Amino acid sequence: AANEDESTRLSYPFVVNATKVVSRADESNERISLQGALQRALAVEGACVTIRLEDDATGVSVTVPTGRRAVLDLRGRRLQGVSNKPVITVERGAALVIVDSVGDGTIMKDVVWTSDSGLCGGIVNFGELTLAGGSIADCAGLAFGGVSNAVGAVFTMTGGSIVNCRTFSSSAIAAPAVFNQGTFWMTGGEISDCAAGRNVMAVYNDHDAVFRQMGGEIRDCSHG
Repeated sequence: AANEDESTRLSYPFVVNATKVVSRADESNERISLQGALQRALAVEGACVTIRLEDDATGVSVTVPTGRRAVLDLRGRRLQGVSNKPVITVERGAALVIVDSVGDGTIMKDVVWTSDSGLCGGIVNFGELTLAGGSIADCAGLAFGGVSNAVGAVFTMTGGSIVNCRTFSSSAIAAPAVFNQGTFWMTGGEISDCAAGRNVMAVYNDHDAVFRQMGGEIRDCSHG
């Protein structure tokens, strides 16, 4: 019973939709945008926050703050970012696990690069990021498309996919799927149909970065 109580105390399952945040700890409903609901849920203090999406959303750019741990269940929904910001930023000292209990859940941006697309694509990770389900798709940026994994950060891919992501830089220092400056472990999932403007076809390892593929598949990626 003590273990069950501890598990309940450490888990705050949010249902996030376009108008409200509902948690086990607080059953009050408040009208709030999905962007605001996501950001508020991610900022909740506690050992771990579980967020289950109930709606699609556009114009999303949210941050997992330092000291927070979160599980994001896409539940078949779509998070679409804005052109000049990452969809999700995981700060140093934070952790995010992405799952998809329904299927076809997607984190995406407009794959067509424009002058205000900026350097970034889908997710910027300074902490710990795990992709266990869902797709990072159609993300484009000048320097990276799918995931930027910073120095000291750890990105683990156990499932899900990074697909149809693009970079448009003529520099060799760019990566359509994963720009890796930290540690990237790939044990499952798929990286496919990603394209770079020059040289790199999927994953770029910068400085003393570590990339080890122990499972999963990388296929059908190309460069200009």
